[in-house]
Amino acid sequence: MDFDWRGLEAAIRAQITGFVRQMRTEHPDDTLYGAAVHEFYAEAGGVIMWTLVGVASEETVDDDRVRWSPADWEWQLDPTEADEEWARRLTAAATARAALSSPHAAIRRHAEATLLQSELI
Repeated sequence: MDFDWRGLEAAIRAQITGFVRQMRTEHPDDTLYGAAVHEFYAEAGGVIMWTLVGVASEETVDDDRVRWSPADWEWQLDPTEADEEWARRLTAAATARAALSSPHAAIRRHAEATLLQSELI
């Protein structure tokens, strides 16, 4: 599969770090405690969607039931058009004729890239 995995990893890293920095700038008095990618969606041999990013602070989460539930956090970053383009290119690579012999390979690689970039931050 001919796909720019390094470029994808850089885009994921930029998305996460950029949003954390944005929240730090917009809320300088808050104590950030978490950033997470979530809403990972992919179909074998089909569409792969771009993940969402959530950031939380001690001041925005007052319910322990959602403390580690990024989908419930107040601050969310939806995909940009550039992120959606990455998802379209990844979907095209994953659904190419040669890739269909191993439909989970691109999904697995995308998940690994997302987790790796999340751990590096």
